[in-house]
Amino acid sequence: MNKADNIRSRKTQQRIEEVYLELMEADPDRPVSVKQLCSYAKINRSTFYTHYTDVFDLQKRIEERISAEVSAIFMDKGYGEHRMTRERFVVLIEYIRQHYLFYRAWYKSGRMDEPSALGMVLNRPQLTESERFRVIFFKAGTTAII
Repeated sequence: MNKADNIRSRKTQQRIEEVYLELMEADPDRPVSVKQLCSYAKINRSTFYTHYTDVFDLQKRIEERISAEVSAIFMDKGYGEHRMTRERFVVLIEYIRQHYLFYRAWYKSGRMDEPSALGMVLNRPQLTESERFRVIFFKAGTTAII
């Protein structure tokens, strides 16, 4: 039996995510179905449902994972503050390069703003207008680079 968190299970989830993103990128206007996803990933529907409740669950989990990983880039372990430094920017760009499939698919689908650590920063009430402008400027620049 395939346990919930073994290597094979993680590889299956990774394959499902990759296929989902490839299908999204290929045709962002057409919703991805479980049947289509299973066919391309060469898995049974029961395998898909072992890992996800539906396509929306898959999408939500991808977004949450990416958002958490990007947030970790910006978090100062000692202070918990979000600040952009040259080093973090390099790490962020490298992260985007490694996860290019996700970013290309989300960019093409028009959902680029959704999983965003910068969006979380913008929601902080203590931001000054100047800080808010810098975050929006950085976000727009990063999106243009992608």
